[in-house]
Amino acid sequence: MDQNKFDNKGELRHALEQRLGPLSEKIWEQVCPGWSPPYDEADLDEITEKAVELLASSGEAYKTRSLDWLKERAKRLIDELDLNRKIETFREEVFGSSQPPFETPADADAWIGKRSEEELTLCAESEIIEIPWLPLDRVSWVDKSSGTFGPISGCRGGALERLKDLCEELTEGIGYDDSREMAIFILTGNYPIIPPISVKWDVTSKSKFARSFSITVRAPWITNNALLEIIKRLKALLWDAQRALKLSDRDKRLIEHYYSTLGLTWEERHRRWNDKYPGTAAINKNLDTFRIACQRALKKLSGREETEELWP
Repeated sequence: MDQNKFDNKGELRHALEQRLGPLSEKIWEQVCPGWSPPYDEADLDEITEKAVELLASSGEAYKTRSLDWLKERAKRLIDELDLNRKIETFREEVFGSSQPPFETPADADAWIGKRSEEELTLCAESEIIEIPWLPLDRVSWVDKSSGTFGPISGCRGGALERLKDLCEELTEGIGYDDSREMAIFILTGNYPIIPPISVKWDVTSKSKFARSFSITVRAPWITNNALLEIIKRLKALLWDAQRALKLSDRDKRLIEHYYSTLGLTWEERHRRWNDKYPGTAAINKNLDTFRIACQRALKKLSGREETEELWP
């Protein structure tokens, strides 16, 4: 079988299930082309969109399967980088075992904070380095015992710098710039859920106008219509001065976070928001408050209620 050609319906179905997972006979009968083979990538894309629409009607069951697909994809991408031995060596030398040392992100966070304090105690001032765990050098560690938070620092050549270097290799290799999620994977063994689609934009802090935005698609079920709708909404920041000026700094962060986590559950979105912007505000404590705040910010941007997800 040629990479972009499918000689029969069996090959086409196999390619479709590679994208979406096993399909029932009922779904396949509804999306199976009525024309004769051979089929090409355009045919595959067409039946993918049809299958996505049918599967979406099953609601949460489909979303759960989609998230499983994203986890499996992250595992496959990370395994292909051939960094497992380097990660195991790091664990062995720092923790005494090649197995993940922690069960939860909270446990990993506690170790990061404690390790930072230990390294700074023993490190000469000239050897202290800052560890940018998160994009844009955001705060990454919260000391829950005291309620304070601050950027992580470590000692040059220490465990935290080695962890940082591994995270950078992972993010560069899989094309997903979130060192925080990579650190959680290294320390807990939990593969990250990489959003199927994400948006990044460049907004000046003074004018609040976006200069540009970019969209990354990582999953085959993102339809052309969904992409067009996202572009239409985001153009408001580029062209609609009245709406752009209504956005507060928090609104911008919420909108950016929403579009960078498309396809994830609201629970996962909320967890990642608290990782990036720790605090004691209502949106940090309460999921419903966070969701409502996101929807209000999106309404300021688009001029209408945002009640529907942009993906199945």
